[in-house]
Amino acid sequence: AGVVLSYNVSGTEGSTNTITGGTCFVSPNNFYTIYGDNTLIIPMPPSVPPPPPTILSFTFNGVSGSLTFTSVVDQAYMVLTNANIAVTNGWRNCVPATGQGSITTVPVPVIEPQLFYRVKSE
Repeated sequence: AGVVLSYNVSGTEGSTNTITGGTCFVSPNNFYTIYGDNTLIIPMPPSVPPPPPTILSFTFNGVSGSLTFTSVVDQAYMVLTNANIAVTNGWRNCVPATGQGSITTVPVPVIEPQLFYRVKSE
């Protein structure tokens, strides 16, 4: 029967680590040579898409507006709005934003008569 060898490694993702020793201790008097490649590349973590942003609030001070939404640090976002008198069913005035933590607030245009906002991850 074969012997299963398990181990833990640490280091920066994508870096190379060398497994040292070359023997496997099985019982009080049995050592077995480990054959094969002793170089291990520490895998990169799987890419996880950011959670979809959720708009939390909109504030208007009589002149300008601010939109607050959930975000991930350093994730690029785009705020889409149809704040344009000439466009009633289109999205205009894209506002780029970079996630500042769990919540990001950005200034947004405020133009009547129609006004809708949507936030997407870039």
